[in-house]
Amino acid sequence: MSGNREYKSDVFSMLLEEPENALEIYNGLNNSDYKDAGIVKIMTHESGFSLTVRNDSSFIVGSDINFYEHQSSYNPNMSIRHLVYFSKTVEKLIKGNNVFADRKITIPTPHFVVFYN
Repeated sequence: MSGNREYKSDVFSMLLEEPENALEIYNGLNNSDYKDAGIVKIMTHESGFSLTVRNDSSFIVGSDINFYEHQSSYNPNMSIRHLVYFSKTVEKLIKGNNVFADRKITIPTPHFVVFYN
């Protein structure tokens, strides 16, 4: 059973690495109708909590950053996992910026979605 869950999670992540697929799901969840997949910026995670399972995906559309996670069973710690993913992503986004400067650094608004099957 464990191998099957890992396979489903990896397939989910692989599908959302394609901007066209990410935009289609984004449109469906947000009642939007964007057509140009060029507006999607895929944000990849080198590693999450598991080095073998990649069941998380994130991408930016406009001023929103979307974190989509696939789960085969209930996980009460999703908010903590999303916080870690968000923190790692923001760290990538602001790299090279001086957080102690007088200039405000803006980041996308986070949106978190968990898909269960």
